[in-house]
Amino acid sequence: MNRLAIFSLRNRALIALVTVVVAIFGGIAMSLLKLELIPSITFPQLVVVTNYPGASPVIVEKEVSTPIETAIQGINGLESTTATSQNGLSQITAAFAYGTSLESAEQKVQLAINRISNLLPAGVEPQVIAGSFSDIPVLQMAVTSDLAPDQLNQVLKDIAVKELTKLEGVRDAAVFGANGEHIAIVPDDKELERRGLTTTDIQTALQTAGIRIGAGSVMSAKGELSIVSGTPLASLPDIRSVPVTIPYKPPTVKVPKVPDFPTISVSPRSAGTWSWDELNGGECIDNYDDADPSTNDAYQATYEVVDCADSHEAQLVRVGDLRTDAGIPIYPGDSAAGPVAMGECFASGIITASAYATYPTLLTDVRYPTSQTQWNKGDTFYYCFAHTVPIADITGSVAGSRVNTIVPAAPAIPGSSATGSSAFGSSGAPTIPTTRSVTTIGELSRVSIQPDVITSISRVNGQPSLTLAITKRADANTVDVSRAVVSALPAITDLLGNGTEFTVVFNQAPFIEKSIDSLAVEGLLGLIFAIIVILVFLMSIRSTLVTAVSIPTSLLLTFIGMWASDFSLNILTIGAVTISIGRVVDDSIVVVENIKRHLSLGEERMDAIRTAVKEVATAVTASTITTVAVFLPLAFVGGLSGELFKPFAVTVTIALVASLFVSLTIVPVLAYWFLGDKKKKKLSTKPVREKNDYLQRGYRPIVRWTITHPLATMLIAILTLGGTLALAPLMKTNFVGGSGQSTITLTHSTPAGLTLMDRSAVAEDVEAKLLDYPGIETVQTSIGGGNGFAAFNGQAGNIIYQITISDAVDADLVRAEVTRDLKTITDTGEIVSAQGGAFGSQTIDITVKAPSEETLTAVTSAIAAAITESKAADSVTTSLDDTQSYISISINRKEAAKYALSEVLIGRTLSGLIAPSAIGQVVIDDVTMDLIVETKNSPDTLGELRNYKITTPLGATVLLSKVATIGIAKTAASRTTERGVLSASVAVTPASDNLTESTAAVNTALASVTLPSGTTATVGGVAQDQVESFQQLGLALLAAILIVYVVMVATFRSLRQPLLLLVSIPFAATGAIGLQIISGIPLGISSLIGLLMLVGIVVTNAIVLIDLVNQYRERGGSVIESLLDGTSRRVRPVLMTALATVFALTPLATGVTGSGGFISQPLAIVVIGGLLSSTILTLLVLPALYSLVEGRKERKATRRARKA
Repeated sequence: MNRLAIFSLRNRALIALVTVVVAIFGGIAMSLLKLELIPSITFPQLVVVTNYPGASPVIVEKEVSTPIETAIQGINGLESTTATSQNGLSQITAAFAYGTSLESAEQKVQLAINRISNLLPAGVEPQVIAGSFSDIPVLQMAVTSDLAPDQLNQVLKDIAVKELTKLEGVRDAAVFGANGEHIAIVPDDKELERRGLTTTDIQTALQTAGIRIGAGSVMSAKGELSIVSGTPLASLPDIRSVPVTIPYKPPTVKVPKVPDFPTISVSPRSAGTWSWDELNGGECIDNYDDADPSTNDAYQATYEVVDCADSHEAQLVRVGDLRTDAGIPIYPGDSAAGPVAMGECFASGIITASAYATYPTLLTDVRYPTSQTQWNKGDTFYYCFAHTVPIADITGSVAGSRVNTIVPAAPAIPGSSATGSSAFGSSGAPTIPTTRSVTTIGELSRVSIQPDVITSISRVNGQPSLTLAITKRADANTVDVSRAVVSALPAITDLLGNGTEFTVVFNQAPFIEKSIDSLAVEGLLGLIFAIIVILVFLMSIRSTLVTAVSIPTSLLLTFIGMWASDFSLNILTIGAVTISIGRVVDDSIVVVENIKRHLSLGEERMDAIRTAVKEVATAVTASTITTVAVFLPLAFVGGLSGELFKPFAVTVTIALVASLFVSLTIVPVLAYWFLGDKKKKKLSTKPVREKNDYLQRGYRPIVRWTITHPLATMLIAILTLGGTLALAPLMKTNFVGGSGQSTITLTHSTPAGLTLMDRSAVAEDVEAKLLDYPGIETVQTSIGGGNGFAAFNGQAGNIIYQITISDAVDADLVRAEVTRDLKTITDTGEIVSAQGGAFGSQTIDITVKAPSEETLTAVTSAIAAAITESKAADSVTTSLDDTQSYISISINRKEAAKYALSEVLIGRTLSGLIAPSAIGQVVIDDVTMDLIVETKNSPDTLGELRNYKITTPLGATVLLSKVATIGIAKTAASRTTERGVLSASVAVTPASDNLTESTAAVNTALASVTLPSGTTATVGGVAQDQVESFQQLGLALLAAILIVYVVMVATFRSLRQPLLLLVSIPFAATGAIGLQIISGIPLGISSLIGLLMLVGIVVTNAIVLIDLVNQYRERGGSVIESLLDGTSRRVRPVLMTALATVFALTPLATGVTGSGGFISQPLAIVVIGGLLSSTILTLLVLPALYSLVEGRKERKATRRARKA
């Protein structure tokens, strides 16, 4: 690295030009950096949301959640799945390992769902949602107007959305809270019955109309032309004109009524004819006789009997026409047995003469029964007539013109409207027409546009409103997008008119700007403080300026590196830049201080600079590499911590490498130009020598005592360290601190069973109370519904209050006051504040898994009770707290089967009746609307439901209460499974701001609960996040120490001396822990990053110190002399670098601007405390330890030399 300095001194003009270029491009790069709140992190998580209207949680779990959750288990990278089933909604969260390509995972999840789509209920469409911080709205506004909500919704979509999406960087502008419209088709039941149609025929007609189908292409004179058939439905008249085909009904022959049994005569027939019974030998009849008429077997047997007769078609046709004498003749094979059998039927009351008179027609009905009545007739007719009626009375299908109907073959029956075979064609069978009669949807039903059922309500400060949410593209600048949208609002307001007003209820930009401005101010103050420290020590303006120039130059190089790495300016990267201010000056301080020392000795300027840089080049390079190397393990830290702090680590690394480059290139050149030799700069160097001598005189006696009393020094140091570690339990801990935003989000969970209007009334009372708090500007309320991102935070279906706090008041005080009063704001349900954290859950969550619902409920309740009794929580809630009443319909399967009904058929009938789903969509005037076939007679009460008549497949009707038991039952409002195992959660809001203490109390309470076999309870939530992050960062800390040791071994070419330098690291914890306790700032992941950074910083001072001591020893000095001279010479640069860093971080640690420091402040406190203690101990304890180890080695070498 010394050669780099020599090259720079030889090419001073080039270095000056490079400096100017860096300044220009650094400024340009800084202006091009995006402004964001935090780095854009893509959570490795997908949510599959499926709407299943009208289904209970149990049904949703069984028919939707479980099949989907099972289907996606085999996807690579999947870590866990959680399925939550609610009324009409399935939500499955699939968590993947960080680093997984979500695009690929989303495709695999969608493919897995497609494979089991045939197993899912008809009409459900699972939606796979991926989320990141880019999906959080940049801007959210409440829109009020004199227009009706549906009209306002339409004009917002037609005007506002189109204008806003034209703006640079805007990805989407979505309107929420509006009540949409649909096309309602209400069938006329009487008209359907008259035409022999059903609601299904209407649905089929609509689903097959208006479809455009590609039919290939043909060649023409103009080239190849595509063929497209079909015309879309684009208006209500189009829908009303959709044709519906009336099904064909076979004709029947009317048979005169037989007055009485005695009038029936039997005419003799020629020998060789057979009766039905003789023809089939009982084979066909036996199938029916053996069937149980109370089951579907009898229904099937009816077909088998007729099909059996069809198989004897030739004999039946050969019989000939029926003779008609007086009445209907009966000619059995045995003329004596026939009347007897018929008489038995009549005598037993199974059949009457009047029923027998219509035999041919009824037999036709039996062939295709459409009602329970006709089904019963089949039982009678096949029993009686199959044994008594001669073959001549009936005929089956005729070969060549098969007709699936048994009809009379008589040429003339008195009183009938048909004559023999002439009625059915020359073949003796009915002629089926090749066309059908047609009606239309409009003739069968009423078609109109109707408003959708209201499922959500939005208000701002109590006034009805719609919500307009703006999201940005991933590569867009959040602040620029927000400014552009806000600037466009006045013009859009003028276009909308009608008293339309936009009220901003959430805006990322002001907080981002305030946070970044605050960090910039704190960084600027730190820069000023660092320069003052340098000036105090060097007592030379020129030397101070030469040293201080490394700060802006290094920062500008950092901005270039950030731009090249596609980083944004956010509270983490700005915090990294601010923290780097105190460190980028270190290398330059060491170089400038040594240059001044050599110049003060009277050396020629060029030689003095070369010699000075050569002496410290290895030390500053090693110290920078050491500081940078500690961040390498962060590359292997997973989870949120790794994703969050990787940009931070890279930014600090770029800054430190830039500072090394500046100290070895630009600083020597500036020193050559501005720092003269002793003869020319007597006035400027004399104060420095006096100051230096004074500092050495004060330090030298102290270090002499520690060197000559190493054991006592080490004992004092160890006691100090032990005492500090003993105080460690007093230190608070958390995961990530509060962000300090001027907004509050409250989630209001209301009792299950409340209607939307009931919840709205509850919310109105809460809104009024919230608006009474001083400092609260707006309260935006959302009830029901939710956007796609709500799936990630579990807020769908709750009441959400988005509160904006005035900038004129302390947001933290207002937040604390509101949070304190949450339990008293309402008596209905529970309100929870999303307090304390900017990332993820801030509650301690316990996941309970059990093999049965009863066990799950009992264990969950026991755990909640134990934690409540422990006083460790402000509030304890469980996912099973909310129960809901529902109407339970238990189908009597045996009774339903008598009417050809099943559970599925009844369920779907009721679903279509009470909660009809869309059968398709049409676009009318650029508005997409659902097509819904409704009913005008849906039951509204439990009594009406019990008395509802269901139409059976046989054409008859039956009361629902006759085939089912109907009652009211209770169940959990939601059901949750994890990888298919029933689970429930217990959410604990800690009573203390010490997360470790609260987690320990929760674990103690959990241990007191006896878990049944097969049941588990796992602590998660923020407690799990903290444990995982602390473990990973702890391993990273150990890895960093190992890396530092390797670097120092390479620097000192020794295994023993680097171990001495590592002593500084544990002593750094003394100050870090002490200052954390004094400040009251909890130890979180930011603090651990500070400890990681501290490893490199404290070793830097030790390297600078010991490197010079070793140089003196190489020149022949003893251990004691080298230590005294080396430490005395290095005390000033060590103190300068340490104090420059401390004062540079002081504004950040104290949070003088009060914004944006929720991540940087804990980190700064750890670095300041650790650096202060480690610097003192490095200057005092390290020389003592070095003397103890190296002195002993030297004494042994001396004794060996004497013996020799």
